[in-house]
Amino acid sequence: MKYLEDSKDRDIETRLSRLGRASADHSGMVNMPVYRGSTIVSEILEEYESRRQSDPTANYGRFGSPLSRALELAVCELEGGYRSLLFPSGGLSACTHSLLGVLSAGDHVLISDGV
Repeated sequence: MKYLEDSKDRDIETRLSRLGRASADHSGMVNMPVYRGSTIVSEILEEYESRRQSDPTANYGRFGSPLSRALELAVCELEGGYRSLLFPSGGLSACTHSLLGVLSAGDHVLISDGV
């Protein structure tokens, strides 16, 4: 699936209007369809394992829908990053994963009461 549609050579306004789109993969629709779901069904174990090999988050629908992947890729393109990861909420999960990415066992964190 191609989400960026060769936007690297265009100015920022054009890139912003095109990032995250994969019209050819969705019958020419301009905007990515919304995928809603929390459970992904596999008919057999081998199908589940195959999906997990290509994408470790593909076993739970709130992470890794085509829509969220398109937004992750668009954020990377705009920010010049390697990868990004969206969380279903901007709450504790996003904060926890950010801290776990830089802390080691035994580290201490000083955080205000308002967090």
